Amino acid sequence: LTGTPKTSGFSKVSLLLLKIERPPNTPITEIRTSNSNIFFISGNFTVKYAHLQMFTNITNIIYGPNLSFDSVALSERTKHVHKIHAYKGKFIPQLAEAILRKNFKKGDLILDPFAGSGTTLVQAQELGINSIGIDIAEFNCLLSRAKTNTYKTRLLTQDAQKLLSALHSQSKTGRPLDEIKPLKSSGNKYLKAWYMPTVLKQLTILRTELSKIKNKQNKELLTIIVSRAAKSALATPHADITTLKKPVRKSYYCTKHKKTCKPVTDIKSKFKSYLIDTLSRVEEYEKIKTSAFTKVVIGDIKTLHLNK
Repeated sequence: LTGTPKTSGFSKVSLLLLKIERPPNTPITEIRTSNSNIFFISGNFTVKYAHLQMFTNITNIIYGPNLSFDSVALSERTKHVHKIHAYKGKFIPQLAEAILRKNFKKGDLILDPFAGSGTTLVQAQELGINSIGIDIAEFNCLLSRAKTNTYKTRLLTQDAQKLLSALHSQSKTGRPLDEIKPLKSSGNKYLKAWYMPTVLKQLTILRTELSKIKNKQNKELLTIIVSRAAKSALATPHADITTLKKPVRKSYYCTKHKKTCKPVTDIKSKFKSYLIDTLSRVEEYEKIKTSAFTKVVIGDIKTLHLNK
């Protein structure tokens, strides 16, 4: 099975032979891809120039066709809590669900050592599969917990209203930036560069009100909503929102919307819309989630002692 295949790709039978015919006691230690080719490396034994169609065939055998799920509507790919905050590089829930359904059953336990935004944990919880998610990034763990926590709707709505009321009643005067105590002077310089003064005062108000929320689960979810609003209010061109390049302080021509735009100077409407959207998504998920065990752990999987 070496050399360039004469046909467009190996057959499904050839794929199975690839797994059987490699030398004994030489497990595949690395898989590399280059253009349309895939390389299976096992010690000094390498299967070269295996067309990527092979990989498609074998995944079709295991999981069924079209794992790209390109026919799935965007609303389904970002269903319920999966869209409460942007996260670069996450995979769609339908892929996680397909893998979970194939390899796990209700009541099993899955460990995700690189939990990211918690996509696997949410889908496992939806299917009744217990899960433990580990991630080295504290924000990732916060986001995963916010998605998988259980909430009391009435109490959550009350806490959310407190933030919204504080923002509307105090945003005219604002509060001094010095109230953001955890941030050092360098942090303030960063914030002043990337946020308009009125927005920074509004974020200060929200941060102060968040510190007053007593319910831990509610505070974490509301922190995610504030973070979402803060991200959308960055003083940057819309086209650069995911890769910050240079702050803008005045109107500019927006290459994304093909019109003149200006930096955000008030986040009240955005925060309110994100609040309503998130509470709706949480309520939707509460109706279908199971009582499966979910644990989120902050740490480096290379050094973490799981027995603890």
